[in-house]
Amino acid sequence: MPSVTLLFTFAFILATLFQYQASGFVLPKPRKPPLVHSIASRGTSRQVNAFLNAHNSIRSAHFAAPLRWSNDLAAKAESYGDRCPKQHSGGSLDSRSYGENIAAGTGNFTIDGALQSFISDQNLYDPVHPTYRRFTQVVWKSTQEIGCASSECKDYFPGHGKTTVYTCLYFPAGNVIGQLR
Repeated sequence: MPSVTLLFTFAFILATLFQYQASGFVLPKPRKPPLVHSIASRGTSRQVNAFLNAHNSIRSAHFAAPLRWSNDLAAKAESYGDRCPKQHSGGSLDSRSYGENIAAGTGNFTIDGALQSFISDQNLYDPVHPTYRRFTQVVWKSTQEIGCASSECKDYFPGHGKTTVYTCLYFPAGNVIGQLR
């Protein structure tokens, strides 16, 4: 008897599906999960090392411990970077708080160019009247992990063609007012 019930249930489901199709209703196609292709997975270890070495060189000059690479942060950075952002996420990535740096450029814009952009406001830092910027996030002493990604964006700078956007996330986040250490 259970097999007859199962057979009738299956027949009912099929009849319902055919009825929806006949009425013009189209069932949505199953969605494939998005591909995660951060620099760590779509790029090369050379790119990961370029980000780490550049950050850690700057951090060393400011007596901050070296950062560790996080594939999880790199995947989040890429997911956000693929939206071609022109500002920080404002905490919209998930429930955790991350430090963020974004740099964009056209032509042969490299990882080194992005890092130069991140630290370009270094000379604006005044310890007496601190204002936290990209540079302070790079050297924030309590930050331990980094993950970065590159994304290609069209019309980011209208009329200038393809733009490379580098997005880096830092954890724990820096740039907390009153806590520069």
